[in-house]
Amino acid sequence: MDLVGTLTPYWRQAIYLFQSYFRGRWTSLSGSLTLDRPIHDATGEYLTTAEEVRNLFVPRSGIRLDSMKSRSARLAFATSALTCALVWAASPWFTGRREPWDADSSFYLSSLMIAGAVTGALTPKPLWALYLGAIAGQLSYQLLFLKVGPLLPLGVLFLVGYCFVFLATAVLVGYIRTRLQTM
Repeated sequence: MDLVGTLTPYWRQAIYLFQSYFRGRWTSLSGSLTLDRPIHDATGEYLTTAEEVRNLFVPRSGIRLDSMKSRSARLAFATSALTCALVWAASPWFTGRREPWDADSSFYLSSLMIAGAVTGALTPKPLWALYLGAIAGQLSYQLLFLKVGPLLPLGVLFLVGYCFVFLATAVLVGYIRTRLQTM
């Protein structure tokens, strides 16, 4: 079954829920849902508990409808793109080289770890947004500010590999952050 076929019943249920909202009333008090009148779902059955209403929006297939558009994903993508672009922008000042991986020192790896730590502390999830943002930030800096030559595809392959260093550090720091917040 394709994605549209999978999500169609949930859209139908959402429409019925909002139609029922205008016929009846339901309010959210301190994170819990309280029903003033029963609401019916797409099959016409009345929902009597707040948990049943909440279950309308939890797809059984595990697909989250808001994962691509969530605020945290956009923030994680932007933060990782900015910090990784700053690695490339800082390279001439610290190493004297235009590209950080051309430096004699371990500047590139250590700066990717610092960028990953900062990003992981600020926005620890979602991981795909952190990884893609790291690639996008570094690649966009290369395309905008450096001369691009025939070795660009090889450079992109190196970026894909080096971004795992960034991601591993971001995941570790994000894990530590969430553990400290739950204590």
